[in-house]
Amino acid sequence: VCHSQATTLATCPGGGTSDVVNCSCNAGYIGDGFVCTECAAGTYQSRSKCLNCTVCDAHATTSGSCPAGGTSNAISCTCNAGYIGSGVGGSGCTQCAAGKYQSDSQCLSCTVCDAHATRSGSCPAGGTSNAITCACNAGYVMDGIGCTQCAAGKYQSGSQCLNCTVCDAHATTLTSCPAGGTFNAVKCSCNAGYTGDGIAVGTGCTPCPQGTYQSGNTCSSC
Repeated sequence: VCHSQATTLATCPGGGTSDVVNCSCNAGYIGDGFVCTECAAGTYQSRSKCLNCTVCDAHATTSGSCPAGGTSNAISCTCNAGYIGSGVGGSGCTQCAAGKYQSDSQCLSCTVCDAHATRSGSCPAGGTSNAITCACNAGYVMDGIGCTQCAAGKYQSGSQCLNCTVCDAHATTLTSCPAGGTFNAVKCSCNAGYTGDGIAVGTGCTPCPQGTYQSGNTCSSC
């Protein structure tokens, strides 16, 4: 007689001379058909065996279930945010280290700021976004990942290095414009006997004509 959880494949007709009953355990059960044992929760029936369903990593989310009497491994595992890997087993999920962030199935490096930039934000272990921003320090320009110092004769204004004032050939430069400056520090003064603003691209320096002399920033009659 077949088990209550088995299917009878062949019967024993009247007048027979041998036991021809053939039994097969139903789906989710294993055995010879006369004795059938249900695959327990956490296992599933695969042919004549009960196999273990997938066990997800401690840092993974489990989808699906594996009830008693199942016939397939319905468990899928997905690593939690900040982790990458298969999601399966005791080491299936690896946390992205500090300085990296999880992007899909990879741990990518966070932005590294230039030595001459100020860093904002942080990139802790297990992060899911590149939260680092960089801004070049005063006197430097570019995107903060790379920073270039404004050279002598230039000064930093916003995202540009602008030319400092150039004094006229007949003027004295009173202050300098060093590398890494943040404002136009140059001041010009026309030499004795000349008047003007002292700037090469301005009025420059004009010599006082014959019969006059330089007095302050004007030419006065002798």
